[in-house]
Amino acid sequence: MISILGTDSETGTSVFQAKGLALSRVDLNLSSGNRTDVRNLSNGIPSGQWTNNGAKPTPYAQHNTWPDAAWFFPALASLSQTTNPNFIFRSIGQEQHGA
Repeated sequence: MISILGTDSETGTSVFQAKGLALSRVDLNLSSGNRTDVRNLSNGIPSGQWTNNGAKPTPYAQHNTWPDAAWFFPALASLSQTTNPNFIFRSIGQEQHGA
């Protein structure tokens, strides 16, 4: 995993976990320390927080919780909708591009 923020470039390991549309956790173990991001639902409203090196958690701004919690793997977002009766999956068959 490589993290670049401004002129800071760090390397390390990462673990990405997701459950449904609203729950996720990202754990980064970088050269400067650890960061954990957690997304969840609070009274049915998306929320989230992050923490560095086990310090006091910092809440996300509300607009940063609007995308699916599994933003890091978009296929999970569509798979989590299979139980939603208002979501329709349709196979369009094989496609040919650039011909």
